Amino acid sequence: MRYMLQAESAKRRISYILLGVGCLLMVVRAFYGLDLTDESFYLAVTKRFLEGDGLFQEEWFTTQLIGILLLPLYWLHGQIYGSQEGIILFVRLCYVAFSGGVACFLFHELEKRMDWRAALSASLLYLFYVRANIPTLSYYSIGLGTFLIFLLLRKKTCIRIAGLCAGISFAVSVLCMPYMVLYFLLLVIW
Repeated sequence: MRYMLQAESAKRRISYILLGVGCLLMVVRAFYGLDLTDESFYLAVTKRFLEGDGLFQEEWFTTQLIGILLLPLYWLHGQIYGSQEGIILFVRLCYVAFSGGVACFLFHELEKRMDWRAALSASLLYLFYVRANIPTLSYYSIGLGTFLIFLLLRKKTCIRIAGLCAGISFAVSVLCMPYMVLYFLLLVIW
């Protein structure tokens, strides 16, 4: 019995080490690459709000909601460094931290329900998935991550804080992708 517990503990440690190595690889990757499309758009929208633009006043696109979510990071970077120089790299590193945290939580929850190798594979797949090869906090990355957290927490009704976190995660995913509210309606009806 003791040997089995030690073996399980070793598998768990190895899995978290591999997830950590994966995060380090993503940190190295954050310093490379140049995106001339969406990556700067997300931060430009955030800058608009910091400068006083109103939500849905100057623009009607729902993609601007990501600016509200990134506003604390944008402001924090400005407070720490005194300017916004390096903001794209800062947000990329925040993306790695967010994705790494979600991947570790995903592994933690999935290993209880399936073989540890399958749980690790799913977690690494999430960690290394970069939609459109844009490694930054976007409505896609935040929306997917928070929706996964919601799915993993929504059945833990006996733990009050889990229900609160599930609700917050789902609300953030709806802010990222407003059509996710249809999923909520499906849950209520079903």
